[in-house]
Amino acid sequence: MTHNPSSFEDVDAAREQRAQEALWNAVALLWHRRRFIIGTTSLVGVLAVVITLLMPNWYKASTRLLPADGGGGSGISALLDEFAPGANAILGGGSEDTDRLFTLLNSRRVLDAVIDTFDLETVYETAGKDYARDRTIKLLKEYATFALDDEFGFMSITVADTDPERAAAMANFFVVMLNRVNIAVNAENASSYRAFMEQNLRETETALNAARASLQAFQEETGLLDVTTQLPTYLEAVVGLRTAAIEAEIRYNALRMQFGAQNPQANAARMAARSANDAYEAALRGRERFMQVEQDSIPEAGRRYSELYQEILIQAEILKFVRPLYEQARFDEQREKASVQVIDQAIPPERKSHPKRSIICIVATLSAGILSMAYVLLADLWRRQAPLIAARLNQPGA
Repeated sequence: MTHNPSSFEDVDAAREQRAQEALWNAVALLWHRRRFIIGTTSLVGVLAVVITLLMPNWYKASTRLLPADGGGGSGISALLDEFAPGANAILGGGSEDTDRLFTLLNSRRVLDAVIDTFDLETVYETAGKDYARDRTIKLLKEYATFALDDEFGFMSITVADTDPERAAAMANFFVVMLNRVNIAVNAENASSYRAFMEQNLRETETALNAARASLQAFQEETGLLDVTTQLPTYLEAVVGLRTAAIEAEIRYNALRMQFGAQNPQANAARMAARSANDAYEAALRGRERFMQVEQDSIPEAGRRYSELYQEILIQAEILKFVRPLYEQARFDEQREKASVQVIDQAIPPERKSHPKRSIICIVATLSAGILSMAYVLLADLWRRQAPLIAARLNQPGA
């Protein structure tokens, strides 16, 4: 079966002609209904202007901040780093400090203070309604935003309000409350940590005094005054290992008290303490290269003397380690340090942030024009197709 090429050209020409006729018919129909289209579009445009004029102006005020240098545990961090290089890295900072500040800004303590200070239940018209405080907090979280600039690293607090003066005052008050709450939380943590270090200090002092008394009693009983001159290498090595083990244990407990037992740095400190204790036990059993003599092989009197004198040296070294930490903890408990430094204080904005009245009016007018033209075309299509649809539905067997 062959096809005549001219027949395809005729079909294409007929389709093109029908498409042109449909286009001109649509144009003619729109021209015929131009009064309806223009009237509807104009009415919507006027309504959009009126509605946007009735909408209140909103203003946004922002303040820029930098986290203050150091944190609540910066003094402890420096001391730990002095005794054990690298402890500052263990204590962390940076993004963790910023996350802490964002958590404080979103805390109920801060939000309630802002609401009460500026009477936001009245401003947001939630007073007297069910769950008024929860509604107000939800609205405040919508109008107040806290952000961290990825490029420059500064924090920003932005507040939107219909009153530019109130917007600026709220943004600045957030900073005041952030510093106030952060100082209070740091004081609570520092108090607990100071009590912990004080207990360690008292226990160390008690152990040192007990060791001195025991050595004195042993010397009086046996007449041995100084066995350490006979075993200098042994005693120095054991003391060093034992001191390292105790200091590692204290570092672990300090980190655990500050950050919790599940903290990765606390776990690392726990493993270090365990390793130091293992090394100490190995030294006592004569398994270290620099110490091949087992402690049990030392004559009983000499062994007892070495244990007592060794305990004095250990406790004295621990006391030198613990006392500065305790004094620093006392200082941290008393001091009040701002959590952020203000770069740019919020000022009342001169220009509104929204609504964008011109954009709203243009979009509404264009949408009304497009929808009115679509309505005219669809209504005409339905008018022409409705009889055909009805006839098909009325056919037998339909």
